[in-house]
Amino acid sequence: MFKNLLYDATLNAVQILKLITNANVHITGLENIQTNTTNIFIANHFSRIETLLIANLIYKKSGIQVRALADHSIFLDKTKQYLKNIGLVNVADKNRDMIILNDLIQGANNWLIFPEGKMVKNKKHIYLHTGASVLALEAYLLQEEYKLINHDSRKIAQFKEDNNLYKDSIFSNQEINICPISINYFDLRDGKNYISNSFKTNSQRLNEEIIIESNMLLHGDIIVNVLEPVPIKEYVKKYNLDDITKNRKFIFDKIRIDLTKETMKTVYQNISISIEHIVALLLWFYPHSQISLNNFNNMVFCIVSLIRNKNYNLHTSIENELLELAIGEKYAPLGKVIKLAKKQKIIKVHRHHMEILKNNYEENYNFHSIRIKNTLKVILNEALSVNGLSTLTKKVISLSEKDVKKEIAKNLIKYDKLLYNEECKNADDIKIKKTNAQAKLLKGKLNIGIILSHGFSSSPNEVARLARKLNHIGYYVYITRAKGHSIDAQFLSTTSYKDWLHSYNIGYGILKQVCDKVIFAGFSMGGLLALLSASNKHNSDILGIVAISPALKIKDFRVNQLMLGTTVLFNDLLSKENSLGIDYVDNNPEYPEFNYNKHYIKSIKELNVLMNTCEKNLDKIKHPMLIINNKIDPIIDSKSAITINNTISSKIKMTYSLSSKQHVIVNNNKLDEVFTAVCNFIGSLKV
Repeated sequence: MFKNLLYDATLNAVQILKLITNANVHITGLENIQTNTTNIFIANHFSRIETLLIANLIYKKSGIQVRALADHSIFLDKTKQYLKNIGLVNVADKNRDMIILNDLIQGANNWLIFPEGKMVKNKKHIYLHTGASVLALEAYLLQEEYKLINHDSRKIAQFKEDNNLYKDSIFSNQEINICPISINYFDLRDGKNYISNSFKTNSQRLNEEIIIESNMLLHGDIIVNVLEPVPIKEYVKKYNLDDITKNRKFIFDKIRIDLTKETMKTVYQNISISIEHIVALLLWFYPHSQISLNNFNNMVFCIVSLIRNKNYNLHTSIENELLELAIGEKYAPLGKVIKLAKKQKIIKVHRHHMEILKNNYEENYNFHSIRIKNTLKVILNEALSVNGLSTLTKKVISLSEKDVKKEIAKNLIKYDKLLYNEECKNADDIKIKKTNAQAKLLKGKLNIGIILSHGFSSSPNEVARLARKLNHIGYYVYITRAKGHSIDAQFLSTTSYKDWLHSYNIGYGILKQVCDKVIFAGFSMGGLLALLSASNKHNSDILGIVAISPALKIKDFRVNQLMLGTTVLFNDLLSKENSLGIDYVDNNPEYPEFNYNKHYIKSIKELNVLMNTCEKNLDKIKHPMLIINNKIDPIIDSKSAITINNTISSKIKMTYSLSSKQHVIVNNNKLDEVFTAVCNFIGSLKV
């Protein structure tokens, strides 16, 4: 065994390097490492730093010491002795196999072996080498053959000499496993940095390696996944030892090739699929040289949706629903890949479309150049090795632009229902039956869609009558359900205004796919969601905004029974210390069938955050606007309409005023008046 001190010294060096840089390394599957066996770790290979990094990660996390083969280029005069001391063996060492074999039969050390020490990333098809399998099988057979000698010292000495084993080797009874490891790098960059600028050499190849690998440490996200081991004993038990001895070459070759294919297939099937992989495949298989930016984003969304339903490992860049892509907003991980592809001249991005430079993408470089000159091709080669991933990509590419949009709408509707069902799992059945109201799409005949949101602590039923009237004349209507609403009042206390806004944006994502133009609308709190959602969107498909009794300001006197059912100042409820010592206050709603009968203090505070955030963003709104104002609203201060009208940057803005002593004007005798005002506004707009 090599000294712990040396392992610790190297470990500390790696840790210091990680602290100096921003390397973000995650290791999973440590439970798959067996401590009572001798392990050969075999992994996909991308960089020189893996040799030191992976061995030390395993040691740090599991306490298992690991020796490794290392590329000959790092065995410099100044580093040679140190690397030997910590257990690394030069891949060019003529005695390397003998060193590894002696370690394995004795159970002296675990080994980390990359496929023949090579990193084949510049080829479309990865040709697998079988070094690890050969060594594992050889060690296992030597152990088995040794057992047949029956402790005859003369035969043992001859056996060791014939097989190039150390004279003092003591055979271990430990089983030998091959333990696959999948290593993934994300957010790859090609630019120079302060490390590459500090370590310039006379070798162009080495300079290129320093650039790419220092960027991996500075900016990369490294995922190491330790997979289930393959016991050599179990793999060869179908063969009789005598048969192997008699037909050693034929059977041995068959076993080692099958074993290598199985282990490396396991490695590549368990990579963490990222947004980079999706983009690389889409650009590679897309049959034309140009694609609209909108269709490109939609295809990425569709591919991710399909992948999510399969048994793939997903990187954090595609773990979420990627709603940003469906609603035309910027998605940072995708932006980074596009930036890299532009820089390396794989694509040209124009105002509304993308040009794919196929010749540049297809160009091959040697390994050392491809990582820096065509990084996306490296990512592509990795993605091509994942079973089924190319097929899914081609399936989406084969769809028409219209069918891609339909798939997005279908997936978002399914996603919204899933969110509702997840909340229902934790609710009382009686409460669900009483307040049950999911988000719902009402299909229309016209090419205009309306997103319609309910108010605070309510449900989609609150605006359902207005939705049906609008749908009756031909509009598509998506009635949103803000997260935490329409099930149980307590659920609302665990959500934030960002959750409610996310729910609203799902509605936009759906209507954006099925309609040419979209109206953002909402009642009370829903009016604020419509305003805030529209404030950061400048898409040409947004026709206008309708804010019905927008709750920008709550009347700041002793709030009456309709809102809180208590004589408590609204500002008292927003107190940071909550000196009242209560979690909620009772509510006596106008419509108990779809309004909560209590308000949790946390949710009231979150409503206040929404009000303030919305007001700060009003000046960003440029879309045509209709404000429906209830002059004697018992809950909403009528100054809300004035503030909104005076602050927004819209050239077209209308205010329609009515009077009702009830707050919920979308469900009382003022409904027809509200409906007419909305229809007149939409009719006045140029479609």
